[in-house]
Amino acid sequence: MLARAGRGHVLRERRMRYSMPGAMHTDSNQVEAVASRRTMRNMLTAAATIAKDAAT
Repeated sequence: MLARAGRGHVLRERRMRYSMPGAMHTDSNQVEAVASRRTMRNMLTAAATIAKDAAT
């Protein structure tokens, strides 16, 4: 479980690095940034629930 969470974190950082430079150029890129932000929040909540389950 921890390994899967770490891999997700690495993928998320890589995607953020790739999508950040062009975030301000076009509307489609802006939509992409909003969507990635939403998925990031979902992944954060999922990681929190995983940690909670592991703690109990």
